[in-house]
Amino acid sequence: MKVGKDTVVTVDYELHLDDGRLLESTLETRRPFIFYFGRSSVLPAIEEALEGKEEGDEVEVVLPPEKAYGPVLEEAIYDVPRSQFPPGTELEVGSTMMMETPQGEQYPFRIADVTEDQVKVDFNHPLAGRTLYFKLRVKGVRELTPDELLSMASSEGSEREGLA
Repeated sequence: MKVGKDTVVTVDYELHLDDGRLLESTLETRRPFIFYFGRSSVLPAIEEALEGKEEGDEVEVVLPPEKAYGPVLEEAIYDVPRSQFPPGTELEVGSTMMMETPQGEQYPFRIADVTEDQVKVDFNHPLAGRTLYFKLRVKGVRELTPDELLSMASSEGSEREGLA
């Protein structure tokens, strides 16, 4: 069976950064990655590279920032008064924290710099601006079951209702 619409794909992968550093590997965790093809669960360029492949096929994909997580956007970096953080909060450069909006939505951000009065926060994706190097091996491909299709259809319907 080939990777395509309405399939469940199981892959092993390694992800290297543009500096050659290994960022993630399913070989290290011994847990392959499983996803529904065409359901926005992986980067579109990864799906394009896997489409039509079969069990045992291997592919290498180089994703420049515009095909991965985009460029670093300066408008997503803010200086926030340190007083906006609860007293006693550890503000360590490189750490990730969450911000909650008045509507209850949560957004992760990274602490980019800390001074006595200011904290520079970065809402860019941690991999923004980076070229990503994937090595992928298809371990399995199967059709979505009728139950999986039904479950997806009902969850997509409820998501649409929430946006109306």
